[in-house]
Order: sequence, then C-alpha cells, then structure tokens
Amino acid sequence: MGAYSRLLQDDTIKRWHDNLARGSIITASVYLRRPGGFCKERKMNPGDLLNMKSKELQRMRASGCLCRHRYSDSSA
Repeated sequence: MGAYSRLLQDDTIKRWHDNLARGSIITASVYLRRPGGFCKERKMNPGDLLNMKSKELQRMRASGCLCRHRYSDSSA
C-alpha cells in the first residue's frame, strides 16, 4: 500500500478504504493518499482530521486549504 498504509491502522479509515476497494482498488488507493498527504503536510494524524468539526472543515475548504497541497510546487 505504500507510504500511507499507516492510515489503515485506524478502524474508521480502514472500513472506509475497504468499502471503496470493493468497487475499485485504484480509487481506494488514490482516496487514501489524499488525506494522507494533507495530514503529512500539516503534521496532523488522521484522527485529528476525522475529529474536525464540520464548520472547521468547511472553513478550510472555503480558504482553499484542502486542495492547495495537490498543486504546490515542491521544487520552489
């Protein structure tokens, strides 16, 4: 599974991943990497992300914070 396999130690994330993988293992893998990269960049653990309140996630999304990590230039 790679760098983000540690996320699967969380029962909720594992259940979510396993359900996705029933439809497509590739989709499940991609969907696992996204929150994994987000948490790594912000030095969070997956539980922190899972426990965020809806309003906090909405604020992050509105500010572009949830998408920015995918487009950042690591060579800068």
